[in-house]
Amino acid sequence: MKNWVRILLILTTFLGISIYVNFRSQNILDPDSLYHIRHAWIYRTNGIFDSSFPWTQFSVIKTMGADLWYGFHVFLIPFTYISDLAVAIKLAAIFTTFFVLASIYVALKNLNIKLSGLWAIFFLFSSPTIIPRMMMVRPHPLSLGLTALIFSFFYTGPSVLVFIFSFILSWMHSSIFWFPIIAVCALVLFKRLNNQKIDVHKLIVFLAGIAAGLMARPHPLANLKLIYIQVVDLYLLKNYELAQVIGAELRSPTWESAYVQKWLFIVLITALIYLGRRIYKKEPLDVNRRIIILSSLALTAVSIT
Repeated sequence: MKNWVRILLILTTFLGISIYVNFRSQNILDPDSLYHIRHAWIYRTNGIFDSSFPWTQFSVIKTMGADLWYGFHVFLIPFTYISDLAVAIKLAAIFTTFFVLASIYVALKNLNIKLSGLWAIFFLFSSPTIIPRMMMVRPHPLSLGLTALIFSFFYTGPSVLVFIFSFILSWMHSSIFWFPIIAVCALVLFKRLNNQKIDVHKLIVFLAGIAAGLMARPHPLANLKLIYIQVVDLYLLKNYELAQVIGAELRSPTWESAYVQKWLFIVLITALIYLGRRIYKKEPLDVNRRIIILSSLALTAVSIT
């Protein structure tokens, strides 16, 4: 089978899966989707340089006049031409799921991981809590896919793609601009530990993309203050009380939640044992694959804690 035919088949499969999981229910999974689609509608009707949101009368967002998710709302503008915004949310959700699958596939393919398409599908269905999150019309799923692309192409690939992906991520979801920085730091660390050369040019391009995305919006300095309020102040001031209301997806897993998804952890532990044997015994991995695996495992450990 020709390569382009195989890729087309894989992408068509991703699209079919995205349509299936999103139209299994007519419900809108996340109320934040209503805010995001309406803010995009405001950009279409008032212009993309008016980042205010008229219904946040008692929020610091009104005071700052900035938009943490500016690029994401601009991206949603074409969907707002659909008169029924509930339908628009569903169609945007299909694209979101498709983008996650496609970006993970491209990231793995770029790293020469076998069966990249199947691994992307495995990720989507690996947990009953993953599926709905990858269907939400929020910038978080797109940011996850972009981080995977940044991780992959920072390790091996053209610098221009690293710049583009990092720019889009911080432009769309400015409050987690630090997330791909952690991923890149893991790569740099394990490259250093394995005596591999650090591509300083690519590192500069990556940081430039992050900075450019943060600045390419109305009121960029006010937006930076909003990021500090959301990422630092909010959690420091509210701490435990806040965790009872929002951010449940950010909590560390419990033994009870691990038991509910025990089959996934069995697969994970089996894979770790297999990798351990390859790294330390009969079939030692080449240095490139070892760096990818160790940095990925380190990121997994950080995300769990």
